[in-house]
Amino acid sequence: NPPAPKKSAVLVVDDEKPLSALYAEALSAHFEVDTAASVREAGFLLHKKAYKVLVCDHLMPGGNGLSFLVHVREEYPNTQRILVTGYMK
Repeated sequence: NPPAPKKSAVLVVDDEKPLSALYAEALSAHFEVDTAASVREAGFLLHKKAYKVLVCDHLMPGGNGLSFLVHVREEYPNTQRILVTGYMK
């Protein structure tokens, strides 16, 4: 049998561990999934590996998801970015 094609990598950034675990479980059938609990941790992971998609929570301690995604767009223009939030106004 030929080897299975390599899955694209997705990075999920959320300070709520149960939520990031839920995302990881849902995506893992189709993607290689890594999780980060903070913007800082996500920054370290982005330097080590190429991600096709970055899913980021908006409001987290120590970082704003929207600002982080703007930075990611500048430094990693080929990474697709998704902002999620649980806050409605």
